[in-house]
Amino acid sequence: MRTITTEFTVEWADCDPAGIVFYPRFYAFFDSASWNLFYTAGLTFEVIQQDFHAKGFPAVDVRARFLYPCRLKDQLICTSAITEWHEKAFIVSHTIHNGDIEAVKGEEVRIWGAAHPEDPKRLKAIPIPHEVRRRLEEG
Repeated sequence: MRTITTEFTVEWADCDPAGIVFYPRFYAFFDSASWNLFYTAGLTFEVIQQDFHAKGFPAVDVRARFLYPCRLKDQLICTSAITEWHEKAFIVSHTIHNGDIEAVKGEEVRIWGAAHPEDPKRLKAIPIPHEVRRRLEEG
C-alpha cells in the first residue's frame, strides 16, 4: 500500500479569530494530500484525463475527528493512504500529526469520475482502471 506524507505549515489564513485552524481547512489539507498521493504514482491531472479518460476523482463524502488543536505556524504532517477499494470508489485515510500528537483523523470517499452522458455538467462514477489501482497499490 502506497503511503505518503505531506507537510503543511499553518498560515494566518488557515486560522479562526481564536488562532486555531478553522476546521474546513483540514478538508483542503486532505484534498492536497490525496492529489500528492496520486502524483507520487505518476497520476497527474493530465495523465488522468488523457490516458484514463476521467475528469478526476472527486470526494463524495468527507469526515474528520479533531483530537488536538493546531495553531498559527504549527508544522503539521499528514500521512495518507488508500485503505479501501471498490469498483468505482475508494477511501483515502488521513492522519495529521502536530509534532508527536495525533491532531486529526479523517477519511474521504472518492469516486473515479467521468462526464455524465446525459448531463455534461455532472460527473458519473465509472470503474477504476486496473492500472490506476496497481500504481496506487505499489508502495
